[in-house]
Amino acid sequence: MVDLIKISKLIYRTQIISFGHYILSSGLHSPYYLDFTMLSNKPSYLKTLIGESIAYLDKLDVLDDTDKIVGILDKGVVIAIPLALETGKPFALYSLTKGDFSVGGIDVNDRILLVDDMLSTGKTLCRVLDDIKEDYGVDVKNVFVVLDREEGGFERLTKREVKVHRLVKISELAKILKDYGIISDEEYDIIEAHLNEVRSKI
Repeated sequence: MVDLIKISKLIYRTQIISFGHYILSSGLHSPYYLDFTMLSNKPSYLKTLIGESIAYLDKLDVLDDTDKIVGILDKGVVIAIPLALETGKPFALYSLTKGDFSVGGIDVNDRILLVDDMLSTGKTLCRVLDDIKEDYGVDVKNVFVVLDREEGGFERLTKREVKVHRLVKISELAKILKDYGIISDEEYDIIEAHLNEVRSKI
């Protein structure tokens, strides 16, 4: 059983989430930002998060259907490499800048689990899926992200018949942090207002 309360508190304690004004790689403006690379300085917390991720993926039998883990450079690496090491799965790293693999590679018969830290609009992941299909002839059917920002990416990928496995959604994270008094009502309302605005455009 995945412990969303533990995961949510971990995200806050490691300062992964912050509030302000940010422009995401998708081009969206956001009043909050999440940076999972903060875990590079907190190995014990990272180990906990990877453990929860494995429990979640095991429950869905995803890892049994995975031959290789592919992480997306650069921020997806902080999740992909530890996940590969803990599960004993081979891994490769895909560079959007290079448009190809920077570390390792894949074979046409590999069953791939594509891993990133977060899902926003899904455009980045769709680009990687298209590149892998065009260059290697591999249809990636499974994607794992630690957090879904709920900005249309899940819907975009689902329409492509890709299974998106999300450890936690931003709406779940916000509610838990609010219920435990970790974030203020104002901060919770900021997240909800942003989500409502984005949802109205999906």
